[in-house]
Amino acid sequence: MKQLKTKKIKIKDLKAGMKIKTVKDGKIVFRDVIDVFNTEVAPEKQRLVEFENGTKLECSDNHPIMVSNGDVLFEVYPDNLSVKDSVVTDKGETKISSVKYNNTDVNYIDVTVEDTHTFFVADNQESDMVLTHNCSQGGIRNASATFHYPIWHKDFSELIVLKNNQGTDETRVRHLGFCIVTGN
Repeated sequence: MKQLKTKKIKIKDLKAGMKIKTVKDGKIVFRDVIDVFNTEVAPEKQRLVEFENGTKLECSDNHPIMVSNGDVLFEVYPDNLSVKDSVVTDKGETKISSVKYNNTDVNYIDVTVEDTHTFFVADNQESDMVLTHNCSQGGIRNASATFHYPIWHKDFSELIVLKNNQGTDETRVRHLGFCIVTGN
């Protein structure tokens, strides 16, 4: 198996196609970065999450942190975090130290990661990295989309199946709203 050469880089230097450290089935693995894009987070929605290990994370109020409960990971929004919560780091676990309003620069960078949508992040080169989840997309779309298409569209039967909860992961879109156009 090919050994990956790794180094910590600034999130602003991350590019689609690069690999990023994440967790899959309880193991640290590397997944492809699908997209990196700029977004804005209003000052009142900005949070600064500080951890006992010294790491700090600037994020939006709807950007979940991956909290550990034994072998189970679950998403917790910053405003619902507690000092009792343990979070996964790339070197073990750490606890929440505090969550504060941040009100810094409104320009944020968001990342979409293949498959798991989780990734490790730290505020500097020396800090342990904390596992976070990207489902918020800066609060702009809340990880959902809506599209409009006419009922007579040639791909109607293929598009409508995307909402089928019984479908496979390849044939469904979990967070999708759609509108069927029935007239001009």
